Amino acid sequence: MSPDNRELFTERIHRAMLEAEQSNARQPLERVRWMVEPVQLPPREDMDEENLLAQIASSATGAKVHSKAALMLTYLRRRERPIPITCLQLNELVAVVHLPGEIFIEYQLRPDAFVAVAGYGDLGTGYITLASSFAEGGYEPVDAFVSGRSEKIVRAAIEQVLRGA
Repeated sequence: MSPDNRELFTERIHRAMLEAEQSNARQPLERVRWMVEPVQLPPREDMDEENLLAQIASSATGAKVHSKAALMLTYLRRRERPIPITCLQLNELVAVVHLPGEIFIEYQLRPDAFVAVAGYGDLGTGYITLASSFAEGGYEPVDAFVSGRSEKIVRAAIEQVLRGA
């Protein structure tokens, strides 16, 4: 982005923020609901405890490799422990969903409602990618400790907490 466009972009954002603030209207808070849906996210298929322990023990690998192997091993060993996906709903208009890991934006898009998403609810998972991400490549699948099968589980849990069923 050129410096000229940066200034124009900044101006537009500022104007939009001011307009949004002026059109704000207070509403009484009539309903507060808290929903929790525990999930178990399967670890990546290539995570092997013996291999991870060997990486941690190896003096030939650096601190970054040791750290990542230790994080992966930690997730692998606690894979049976449920991770909560939660939602705070205010009236019928606003929902704040709290999701684990570094969650992909595709999980957050809701054209039918105002949903704010807070991530990093449980860092043990690393990235939570889409099922297709592993075939597509990139750095995120490398740092995802859960498998692509987690996508369906996470999406179902999000729907559950948003519906309140």
